[in-house]
Amino acid sequence: VGIAIFVTPNSTAIMDSVTEAEYSMASGTLSTTRMLGMAVSIGIVAIMKNIFLSNMDGADASDALVMMNGAVTASIFVILIAIVLSWTAETMGKSE
Repeated sequence: VGIAIFVTPNSTAIMDSVTEAEYSMASGTLSTTRMLGMAVSIGIVAIMKNIFLSNMDGADASDALVMMNGAVTASIFVILIAIVLSWTAETMGKSE
């Protein structure tokens, strides 16, 4: 739901900000950025899962507590990244 709320207006704003001659470049850049973001996200999740599963000390991989701890840690990590990126965007917006 979150990405659906963000992607459509964001894509519209990006495509509206370029000339008709630049549509293909803007579309390609938008798609490349989206794919890169997904690939990096999958990589981060895989790394975090590997870290938590390697620290289970013999517990079963289906151990609900371990999975919950991983989900909470991943959520905190994502929130911290969002805060840093929001602060960076706000700071960059003021300097222009």
